Amino acid sequence: MKVTPQADYPVEVRSRRWEVDDRQAALYEGVWDVLLNRMVTVSFVPDIGQPVHDRARWPADLDEIATERQARLEAAMFSDYTVTPNTELAGRATRSQATSWRENRYGVVFYVDPAEYARLAADLQALDVVGATVSELRGHPAVDFVERIVASPEFADEDAFWLRGEG
Repeated sequence: MKVTPQADYPVEVRSRRWEVDDRQAALYEGVWDVLLNRMVTVSFVPDIGQPVHDRARWPADLDEIATERQARLEAAMFSDYTVTPNTELAGRATRSQATSWRENRYGVVFYVDPAEYARLAADLQALDVVGATVSELRGHPAVDFVERIVASPEFADEDAFWLRGEG
């Protein structure tokens, strides 16, 4: 399927545990990916701690992730945008370090209060949807939060390209 820019872009919500090997699935419990127009990923990741993108805490081989913390760090590292709870940093956004697979792009981490994160995570679990459009999902707390990310100055122009109407 050819992906084209769309203002009413498709939204997929899925548990990360379904995207990994069965023996690692439990480590990804509570991690949710929201895919926008099949091109931009916003991952909701339970408490990661600081710093988010500390490669020293990873195993040498990402196929050997063995702890929940490593799984959460991996989910955040491979996401364009990450939402995670952190009392001290709630309301802030930070850029992650550039990586070779991002072609010198930075990921962005949005920190929210733990109570807000719990509400967003519960909404994602209830949604778990493929094939709906953003206009059909408005009013859901998690989708509304994603739209705030899309409207934020932290949202990259190259990502915004995929979420505009064809002109």
